[in-house]
Amino acid sequence: MASPNMLQPVFPDVHHKMSKKIAQLTKVIYHLNTKNEDHEAEMQAMAEHHRYDVERILKDAAKKIGRFKEQLEVRRGELDAEARLKRLQEKYDREKRECLAEFASLRAGADERETALNREWKRRTEPMREELQ
Repeated sequence: MASPNMLQPVFPDVHHKMSKKIAQLTKVIYHLNTKNEDHEAEMQAMAEHHRYDVERILKDAAKKIGRFKEQLEVRRGELDAEARLKRLQEKYDREKRECLAEFASLRAGADERETALNREWKRRTEPMREELQ
């Protein structure tokens, strides 16, 4: 077999070309590694930004849900107040009708008593009036 020194005169350029090619490949590998590291850094930055956005959106959603819950409680309170007001109004109207009916009954009784008293006084005073005439 031929020694490496013997092959050099046959291919004087090959060693130089292989060294250049190895240097080029080393540069390409370095470039790809650098690009990969940059890409990983970008991906980490995007992931961090995404986490931040998700947290911000969740906080915003929680605030909105809280506001909606408060509005719902206020509305429920209003509806409860409206229902209580309606019940009180119905109770007031019922009691008013009952009182007016009772008042009408008492007034009718008072009118009957007044009429009866007038008749009684007329009956008692009629003989006195006749005596005076």
